[in-house]
Amino acid sequence: MRDMPDAAIVGDGRMGRALCTELDGGDIRVTAVYSRHKGRPAAGRLTPQAVSDAETIDADIILITTQDDEIANAAGSLVSKVVRPSIILHTSGSMSSDILADARAKGFAVGSMHPLVSVTDGESVNDIFRGVYFCVEGDPRAVEAAKLITGELGGEVFTIAAEKKALYHAAAVMTSGHTVALFAAAAEVLAECGLSGETAREILLPLLSSTAANLERAAPKDAITGPFARADIGTVERDLDALIADADADAKKLFLILGERSLRLALERGIDRDAAEKLADAINIARSRSEC
Repeated sequence: MRDMPDAAIVGDGRMGRALCTELDGGDIRVTAVYSRHKGRPAAGRLTPQAVSDAETIDADIILITTQDDEIANAAGSLVSKVVRPSIILHTSGSMSSDILADARAKGFAVGSMHPLVSVTDGESVNDIFRGVYFCVEGDPRAVEAAKLITGELGGEVFTIAAEKKALYHAAAVMTSGHTVALFAAAAEVLAECGLSGETAREILLPLLSSTAANLERAAPKDAITGPFARADIGTVERDLDALIADADADAKKLFLILGERSLRLALERGIDRDAAEKLADAINIARSRSEC
């Protein structure tokens, strides 16, 4: 592989279009974008062409950015068309490079590179990958190629064992998708106070941003704030009474489960043990009341 390789992207969804845009004009040149069939104009300078229409695929690195259940089929449909020794990388968060075992058996170096960033659409904002951590694993040549791409995008690299890929992805889902779900639940609870859903979101967003900023500066046990962090049993009991009276079942369960986690962090921080026991009792009592 040359010092500055070229790449072909297979898949014109959110990730493929974002990578096409962010790599466009850089040292790693994207030579083609492929999809299952001819698609909309790409986010960069290239228009996707169907893999079935391509007679040959000529690139140092092939990036498969399809949905997870299409990765193996995409690799199978293109390997016979590749005209020079190449590296194949996919961008799935939950699947390891083992999904490309057939391509590996045919002499390709294979790997995976997954950016820990939320890509909501294919129209990438500038530098969407800058400062983002990419989870990279696979064959040594594939890992080196992934590091080159990540460096070109301004990202950072870390590596895990292939068999831990799904567990890694679960942590990513909890941080991103589940945070959105938790925020939606909190906004619904706030809306019970008589606010519109839009106003509730607007009010809570700065709080969410300040919490993320706290986590940038400190470990979770030092970043936690609120009544659990200060062992304020009276406030916790009032919150629990209000949730039992006015919130839906999901919000109650979330508050109780996360309250237990918050209590564990507060104990790590060093709150009084007697106060912690009272908080635990309050959670257990509220769980019994909500299940009646």
